[in-house]
Amino acid sequence: MTILAWNCRGLGRPRTVQDLVRLVHLHQPKIVFLSETCQRKNVTENLRWRLGLKNAIKVCNDTKDGGLALFWDDSVHVSLNKLGNCFIDVFVSLTQNEITWRCTFVYGEPQAHLHHLMWELLRRLKPMGQAPWCMIGDFNETMWQHEHLSNAKRNERQMQNFRDILSFCDLHDLGFSGTDWTYDNNRQGHRNVRVRLDRAVACSEWQNVFPTAKVSHNVSTCSNHSPILLSCDTPPAVMFANRSRRYELTWEREGDLALQVETAWGPPIQSWGKPWNTFRAGGKKSCGAISKRIEKLRGKIGRLRNSINASSHRTLTKLSAEMDDLLDKEEIHWNQRSRTDWINSGDRNTKYFHRKATWRAKKNKITKLQCDNDMIIDREDDLATLVNNFFSKLYERDSSVSPNLVLSAMEAKISEDDKVRLCDDFIDKEIGNAPFQIGPHKAPGPDGFPARFFQKH
Repeated sequence: MTILAWNCRGLGRPRTVQDLVRLVHLHQPKIVFLSETCQRKNVTENLRWRLGLKNAIKVCNDTKDGGLALFWDDSVHVSLNKLGNCFIDVFVSLTQNEITWRCTFVYGEPQAHLHHLMWELLRRLKPMGQAPWCMIGDFNETMWQHEHLSNAKRNERQMQNFRDILSFCDLHDLGFSGTDWTYDNNRQGHRNVRVRLDRAVACSEWQNVFPTAKVSHNVSTCSNHSPILLSCDTPPAVMFANRSRRYELTWEREGDLALQVETAWGPPIQSWGKPWNTFRAGGKKSCGAISKRIEKLRGKIGRLRNSINASSHRTLTKLSAEMDDLLDKEEIHWNQRSRTDWINSGDRNTKYFHRKATWRAKKNKITKLQCDNDMIIDREDDLATLVNNFFSKLYERDSSVSPNLVLSAMEAKISEDDKVRLCDDFIDKEIGNAPFQIGPHKAPGPDGFPARFFQKH
C-alpha cells in the first residue's frame, strides 16, 4: 500500500490539481493527504472524484490559509480517531490481511516560536491509541543541521526539541530516497534555502509490521514542497532463495554443545554440512522460536500466580528461572544480529537490539541499481545478473595491461631474508593463534562459523 502526502500550497490553481491527479494516476496511492489546501469552501468535495478516491475527511479553516484533506480508496478501511486544525488521526485497516494500525497526518506550526504548541499536541496524541503508529506530513521542522541547506544555520534548540518529542513518542525517521530536501524557497544565490521539512516517522512496532517500508521524495513544480510517497507493503512470504548459515550464540548456553562439537568433528569431515546440520538441529530443539516460548511461559506464570500453594510456588520459582534464561537468550539473539559491540550484553535492552538489527538490514538492502547506460534496474533477478556481470568484468584479467612496467619503477621494500620467511611453512602455533586475533563476533567465514566458535572449541 502507498500513501501520498503533499503540502500543495493551495488547490485554487488548475495546474496544481492537474499535477496532483497525475501523481495519483502514476503511483496509485490508496491514501492521499494534502495540507495547506487554502480553500475556504468545501471545494475539495469534487476533487475526490477526479482522484478516484471516493472517501474523504476535510478540515477547512475560516480563512484561506491552512486546510487539510484526506482521501482514501475503498480497498482500505479508515476510521477517524481524532481531528484538529493541524492533524488528522485515523486507524487504517488493510482488508486483505486485517492489519490495523494508526496513522497521524500532520501539518506543523509554520512559526518557529509556536513550535512548542505542535510538540505538546504530539505528546497528547501518543496515548490515544495502542496500535502500531506512523506519522507523515509537513512538520515544518528538521531534525539535523545537514538537512538544512542554507548560508544561515538552523537553530539547534529547535531541532533538538523536535528530536526530543519524536523520542518521547518512540517515533523513528523512516529515511528517504530522492532529493535531500522537500522544501525549496526558489530564491537565487545566497538567499536560497532548501530544507527537509516533510517526512514519515514510525514506532518500532509499526516497522516490525512493515519492515520493507520506504519513503521517496517526488518532484512537482506547482508547490515549493515535494510530494512524498510512503510505500508500506508487507514483505513476501519468501524473501530470499537461500538462507545463509549462522552460528547462534544462544547455542552456547546449552550444556551439550561441547559434546555435539566433539561428535561432529570426531570422524574425518567429509562435508561441512554434516557438523552444521548437527548444530542447527540441536539449536532448533533447545532454542526454537524464543519469543513464542517467552509468551507461552508468561501465560503459564500468570495462571500459576492465581493459585497459592506450596506446589505452585515451587513450580513458579522454576518457571521464573526459565523465563530469565529465555530473556537472556533473546537479548543475545538480537545483540548478535545488531553487530553492536559498544553495549555489553546483560542490560536486557532487547528492544534496542531489535531496532538496531532491523535498521541495519533495511540500510544494507539494495533495491535498485543504475546501469552503464543510466537505466535503473529494480527487479531482483536483474539486480543479481547486473552485480554478477559487474564484478566478473572488474576482476577479469586484462592481457593488454602489464604490471612489470609499473613494478620496474618501484623500489623493492621486501628483502631476500623477508622473502625466505614469507615462504616458510606455517607452524601449528601460528595456526592456533590466528583465530584469537579476530574479533569474536565479526562476520563469519563462508562456513558460517565466526571466530568465537573456534576460540571456544
